[in-house]
Amino acid sequence: MSVTNYTARHLTTLVRLWIMAIRPRTLTIALVPVMTGSALAYYDSGHFRFAVFLATLLAALLIQAGTNLLNDAADFHRGGDGPDRIGPPRVTASGWIPAPRIAQAAFGCFALAGLAGLYLVWAGGWGIMALGILSLLAAYSYSNGPWPISYTSFGEVFVVAFFGLAAVGGTYYLHSGTL
Repeated sequence: MSVTNYTARHLTTLVRLWIMAIRPRTLTIALVPVMTGSALAYYDSGHFRFAVFLATLLAALLIQAGTNLLNDAADFHRGGDGPDRIGPPRVTASGWIPAPRIAQAAFGCFALAGLAGLYLVWAGGWGIMALGILSLLAAYSYSNGPWPISYTSFGEVFVVAFFGLAAVGGTYYLHSGTL
């Protein structure tokens, strides 16, 4: 086997592992509220701002991907993803990607979401900045910190609050300028 062939196969494996870590199936959790808020704003006000739509979608997808990555690393450290876990394998628990590398990628996703958020703050004002900061804090706190939200009965409440009300309402506001 040639070095180039080995390198290509190794790269393909790494890409597959990172895709598995990001959990693409869960990204609809970010996609649907942005589409819903955009559609409602257009229906109610006739306003649809394509650049705002793209930036909002990018920020939401990156926050969801970062949350998934941090959840993977945190569950590994807390022992939540043991051999008796039901569902697809997790890359850190399986030993395929080290937890610190996963956490770095998560914070990279959050940083990129913040860059998209800068445009959204320009488009929507300081209230959008507050919503973005709260969303990033919730994403981190979902699986991390002294009292991770995902380990309490409030996990679902936070998902509804941030991927329901905040995401739909924030997107609606960014398009229409009103709630």
